[in-house]
Amino acid sequence: MRSLVTFGAGALISNVDGYSNNAFGNDALFFNAIGVANTAIGYYTLWNNDSDALGLGNNNTAVGSVALFNNVDGSENTAVGTGAGQNVTTGFNNTYVGDFVGTLAADESDTIRIGDVSNGNGGRVVTVLHRWYFQQLPACWRHRCSSYSEP
Repeated sequence: MRSLVTFGAGALISNVDGYSNNAFGNDALFFNAIGVANTAIGYYTLWNNDSDALGLGNNNTAVGSVALFNNVDGSENTAVGTGAGQNVTTGFNNTYVGDFVGTLAADESDTIRIGDVSNGNGGRVVTVLHRWYFQQLPACWRHRCSSYSEP
């Protein structure tokens, strides 16, 4: 079943054929044209999502004013906190928790950031490595290798 739920001035106002979207807050999912299964809660959340109408900005969740604001074609991203994940434009499989987390990082994928203004460069940052490292570590430990490089 195709459904849209909106609450707030300008929420999902540009929607053409997107479905299973939820927008709560003024201008939430404002430019979403055909993106599907997105949830935006807060003022200007996921504002640029699918603004190019390619339908690639899907399955995103943003909670907090301007969270995932610049996302256009990114998918499977979760941002919780005011301004969280603002630099994601095409990245996928990211999780940001905390106010303005990820705002200093470039567009990225497969990353988890938790903290306050985390950018990967220090203080109060928890960054989880790309899943490739976790797939490689057991093999490396078995063969007692001293180093390995990313493909």
